[in-house]
Amino acid sequence: MGGVERPGHFVPRAELHRTSVHEAGHVLVAWHSTHAAAPIKVSVVPRGHTNGFAQTQDLEKSHQSEAELFDRLTVLLAGRVAEEVVLGDPSTGASNDLERATELAYEMVRGFKFNLNQREVLIMHSCNLRRKYVKHEF
Repeated sequence: MGGVERPGHFVPRAELHRTSVHEAGHVLVAWHSTHAAAPIKVSVVPRGHTNGFAQTQDLEKSHQSEAELFDRLTVLLAGRVAEEVVLGDPSTGASNDLERATELAYEMVRGFKFNLNQREVLIMHSCNLRRKYVKHEF
C-alpha cells in the first residue's frame, strides 16, 4: 500500500508530526463511524509519493448504502480536519483526500441520485474552523 518505502529519506520532525495527526484523524473517525470500513493499518513511513497512509478493511460489496457512503466521505475529510483542529493550519498533504471526497460527493449526486437537499451536512469552514462547526443545508 502506498508504494515502495523510501529508505534513507529524511522527514523533518514537524512534517512527521503533521502526517501522524492527519492519519490519526482518518483512523479515529473510521473507528468511531457506524458504517465506515474498519481501520486495519496506519503508517507514517514515506512510500512512493506519500508520507503516510491509513488502510481500512474494505469489503468487496456490490452495493453501498447512503449511510456507508456518507461515512466514507467523512473518513476521507477527517485527515484534513484533524490537521486544522490540532495544528491550526491544514496542509497540501490532504489534496488527494479532497480530490477523492469531491469525486465521491459528485458521484453520490450525479450517479447514485442521492438528494442532498433533504439532509443537513456539517460544513467545516477551512479558513475559520478552530473547533467551530456550522450547519449548512444544501
